[in-house]
Amino acid sequence: WGAFIFKQDLLRLSHKMKSGKSKIISFLKNYWPLLGYILISIVFLFPILGQQGVPFKYDWNWPIFSLTEFWRGLSGPSSMGLAGSLGKYSSAILGLPGLLHIPPPIGLKLFLILIHTAAGYGFYLFVSKRIKSKFIAFISGLAYAFTPYIFIRTIVGFIFSLISYAVLPFFLSSYLAEKRKFWQYLLPGFLFLLIFSQTQAGVLVFLFLLVNLVFSANKSTLSKFILTMLSALFLLSPWLLVSILAGNNNQPVAGGETVTLNFIASLSHSLRNVLTLSDHHITVRYFYHLMRQPVEFLGFALIYLITVLSIFDRKNRSLILSLIATALLVLPFSIGPTGRFAAIYTFIFNLFPQ
Repeated sequence: WGAFIFKQDLLRLSHKMKSGKSKIISFLKNYWPLLGYILISIVFLFPILGQQGVPFKYDWNWPIFSLTEFWRGLSGPSSMGLAGSLGKYSSAILGLPGLLHIPPPIGLKLFLILIHTAAGYGFYLFVSKRIKSKFIAFISGLAYAFTPYIFIRTIVGFIFSLISYAVLPFFLSSYLAEKRKFWQYLLPGFLFLLIFSQTQAGVLVFLFLLVNLVFSANKSTLSKFILTMLSALFLLSPWLLVSILAGNNNQPVAGGETVTLNFIASLSHSLRNVLTLSDHHITVRYFYHLMRQPVEFLGFALIYLITVLSIFDRKNRSLILSLIATALLVLPFSIGPTGRFAAIYTFIFNLFPQ
């Protein structure tokens, strides 16, 4: 009888081990891209992760060192007027390390790992729903997560640009997904507000949505656009109320636009650097030479070629045409307030708070 009980215990133990092993295998099978992006992000960021303190300068003003400043930023008046409400959700998220008492050096490094991982995995999910090959989708995510653009924003401390860049693939996936209930539009509405915490990114995405209306040209896309904007406005309304109670008016504080425009106009711009997402005056000396290496240049050329050839895929044609058309509309303005489109650039720059 004792031998029988022992045998049953062994069988149960064996069953638990097999069950646990199958769960691990199932997890790895479903989430290997996520684990891959985490590992690769750590490898790429290792020189930063190994440094002491906060190893950046320029525009880095985060992690939050003072919770007093954090709460003042959320509830106090903004120099951007009511438009400052657009970035409140991102600001609230950035305050989490302070609220959780995570030391700034650790919080910063976790933030960078999260940004690269989210960018890669989000783009993987977006592409994998549109092509059959998971491997190609994974490589696409790598290319998106480690472009010169994201490294430049890391160096100069454009925090909201990093958030917008990482959130963009998740927004596109949720926006383009089929939805039936209004509450299902809350997610793309929330993600849209996160993107709009960086004004230029928000305007660019809004332009893409308008262009997509043209190329899709159906009631479903129009209703999707309207309901997403309404959900974003609904989620924005509490922050608008807080902003009004804090004493903000409808207009941002003016004064620095002319100086900023003159500075942008004085910078040299390169079409090659723009097309390789590396056009920034602080890092131009590094990326100018890097992007003239045959391997890097051919890599970007291959990406653009694949994008153009994707037009022949009927399933994704309207999406690809929308992306290409949006890029072509924005391209003339990449050289700043100079040339034939200087007046339009200046008008848009002054229209939207920076």
